[in-house]
Amino acid sequence: MKKFAQRIFQGIIVFGLSFTAFSQNQNGNIQIAILFDTSNSMDGLLEQAKSRIWTIVNTMSTLRYNGQIPKIEIALYDYGNDNITANKDFVRQILPLTGDLDLISQKLFGLTTRGGSEFCGAVISYSLKELEWSSNPNSMKMIYIAGNEPFNQGTLNYKEVMKTAVKQNIQVNTIYCGDYQQGITEFWYDGSQLGKGEYSNINSNLVVKHYDTPYDQQIRSYNDSLNRTYYGF
Repeated sequence: MKKFAQRIFQGIIVFGLSFTAFSQNQNGNIQIAILFDTSNSMDGLLEQAKSRIWTIVNTMSTLRYNGQIPKIEIALYDYGNDNITANKDFVRQILPLTGDLDLISQKLFGLTTRGGSEFCGAVISYSLKELEWSSNPNSMKMIYIAGNEPFNQGTLNYKEVMKTAVKQNIQVNTIYCGDYQQGITEFWYDGSQLGKGEYSNINSNLVVKHYDTPYDQQIRSYNDSLNRTYYGF
């Protein structure tokens, strides 16, 4: 999607996704649009999906080029929620591209489910049209879409939408919230391939385990001491 340069950003692997930003120019920036399915079918998977996305964001914030920190901007959409107006295909822009990671975290972890009708092609199309994507050829531009319904739902043909993304040098990565093979069957893998991105999944049967450590009691003690320094108002 971009020219390979002699110098590249540090390559990072996160949950099987490979991130390599190609640039000869320190002024190149990183732009990421996060598209999140908030329909009721995501109940039980929502927190895992939020954590996966946030890990990706945090990893991107560690990228360096010649010791310099590139400018990072994140946008957030949700889709498939009955609280969103139907005349926009149940697609809502929560935040435009912004460098305020605290605000992104607040809005991301505040997402809740309701409904609905999940149209992947539509939400990708809106993000391509509405966001102020950089025209700098050295910029790294990516979309991460997470959900668990067939990728081909809705009136917009996702294959045509992916062609538009590629023309704009925007890589589309897909995260299926469910069984890996089911995501392939429901076209999430195909979407990632057409979007020149990566496909991964979240195991819906994963149980988060707690492991005792020798430091637990000390951490609890410090936490209790810290809590006693707070005043309510």
